[in-house]
This record gives sequence, structure tokens and C-alpha cells, in this order.
Amino acid sequence: MNPDEPFWETSGASFLPAVDDGPSPPSPATIPAPSDEASASPKEPDAPAGGSDLLPAAPVELVPSNPSEPDVASISTGSDDEDEAPIDGSWGAVAAVGLFTLFWTLGTTVGVLAIGLPVLDQRATSGWEAVDGWMHDSAYESFTFTDSEGGSSTEYCPVVTYTWERFGDNRTGHVVSLTSEANCWSSEQRAEIFVAEHPSNAPVTVYVDPLQPDRAVLQQGLVWQDVGLLFFMLPFVLVSLVLLGVTTASARAALRT
Repeated sequence: MNPDEPFWETSGASFLPAVDDGPSPPSPATIPAPSDEASASPKEPDAPAGGSDLLPAAPVELVPSNPSEPDVASISTGSDDEDEAPIDGSWGAVAAVGLFTLFWTLGTTVGVLAIGLPVLDQRATSGWEAVDGWMHDSAYESFTFTDSEGGSSTEYCPVVTYTWERFGDNRTGHVVSLTSEANCWSSEQRAEIFVAEHPSNAPVTVYVDPLQPDRAVLQQGLVWQDVGLLFFMLPFVLVSLVLLGVTTASARAALRT
């Protein structure tokens, strides 16, 4: 130790209190520089051991921004063809239905004309003129009809001969009514009643067509048998209308395909 120096300088110890100037800034040499991998992207954590035993993540359902609005892609608008699916739109079906409809309608038309026209004519006799006549012969005959299945039916038809005078000329008639149903009956009792009401060799009232004096009947106007014929033909007419509607709908469906 140098005797010329103070002891506090040679001892290496400081007796002065230390002054705290605050934390000193770190030295640039002590701050580690960031690596390129860390600055590029954060590193994903390593999968834990035994990761094969973990369940996969549940799928995440995307919720639309406005839940009140329905999904347009899930709405099925349908089409007119789907609504009319029960009707076969193929032209083969149209031809088959149309052919059946044609034969049915023609048959119904012929039947309506064959039955309806005489009924209309008989209805017109309500305005024919009543004149005095003479019944010469009044009787009835029976006719038996056999069908293809072996069944049979018997009808009783009046056979009459009467005369009347018109414009000074004597005229002869054999018609009871203009409809076939009123000219024949399935009951023999009904035929006997007619003959009793129109006996032979007796006066009789004859109804004469004012436009055709040679045309006359013994029964004037419609009878219940004539009305029954009209109701009998009504179902056939209704079926014809239905068939025409089905044929038209099938043809329209075939045109759209």
C-alpha cells in the first residue's frame, strides 16, 4: 500500500453510499435478434403425445347473415308437369283414350238420336188435333226374344186398325204411339187394359197431325215410359263428357312434353 494515498482509495472498498440511478438500459449486445422463422409466422404448437387417440374436430355449420331469410336453394318451386303427373302425356295413351272416346261417343250419339227423336216427336203430339174415328180391330200379340246367354223376355204389343175422316177422305192408321216403349209392354196385364179401353168395332178418339193429315196416334203426349228412356240415356251422356275431358287433358299434357 502506498503510504501517500488515502486508505480508502487503496483498500478497494467504497464507504460512500450507492446512489440508485434507475435501471440501466440493456446493452445492445445482450438483446437477441429475432429469427426469420419467428418473424414470418407463429409456430404451431406441437401435437401432444398420443394424438391419434383424439377425436376429430366437429364440423362448423355456417350460419347465414340473416337467419330469418330462407335458403333460396332449398325451396322447390315445382312445375306444372309435376302437378299433372297422374295424366299420361304419351301420344300412345292419348291415341288409346281418344279411340275409345270416339267409339263410345258415336254409340251414345246414335242411341240418343234413336231414342230421343221419337220421344220429341211424341211430345209434339200434345198439339195435334183430336178427331172422331172408328176402331175396326183391337188386339195384342206376344213376342219372345232370346239373348246370347240363353235368357228370354216376352213383350206384348197391341195390334190395332182404326180409321178417321179428314178433308172428306177416310184415312187408316195402325200407330198407338210414336215411341216404341208405348207400343209394347212387358206386362200382359197392361196390354189387356189397353184392349179393354180401345175395343173393336167402337168409336175411338184419334189425334191427327195438322201438318200431315195422314199421320195420327191413339195416345197423345208423353207417357212415363218415354221419360224413363230419357233417364236411361243420361249416364251414357255423362260418361261421354268425362271421356272427352280426359282426352283433352291427355293431349295437352303430351304437347307440353
